[in-house]
Amino acid sequence: MNDHTFGPGVFSRNHLPYLRRAHAKRVLFRSQKRWAGARELLDKRGHASIYFTPVGGDGRVHYAGRLVAVELDPTPATLERLRNELKARDVTTGKEGLWSGTCRTVYVVEIEQLQEPFPMTELEKLSGEGALSAEYGYAYSLVRRMGEAA
Repeated sequence: MNDHTFGPGVFSRNHLPYLRRAHAKRVLFRSQKRWAGARELLDKRGHASIYFTPVGGDGRVHYAGRLVAVELDPTPATLERLRNELKARDVTTGKEGLWSGTCRTVYVVEIEQLQEPFPMTELEKLSGEGALSAEYGYAYSLVRRMGEAA
């Protein structure tokens, strides 16, 4: 992946230790929010980018890549299947709380740390509501880099 190849996708925040662990491999994250718009974008386009700003960070996108899959309202059977797939690939997730609490969405990403992070304010919402503000704190938003075609 190169910094200049990313297109329309999803902006989110995550904790830096999880982002560091996810660098350059396929990983699973979870959300208590339902990522219906992200799932629709992925289904419609067949691919979507993902942009991450670390929680408590400097407001710049430090990690980006590809959103591989989005599973809404996962059933216990789906969560067990995902847990087994990760275990088979030697990925440890037991300490991350993926398997307990409310889980409305699980999503799989392939990300890398950007050599040149950029301000999250350079991402504009696909809804046409303008750029993300530096204080944007919601679970996720559908975005593209400013000046990119939707």
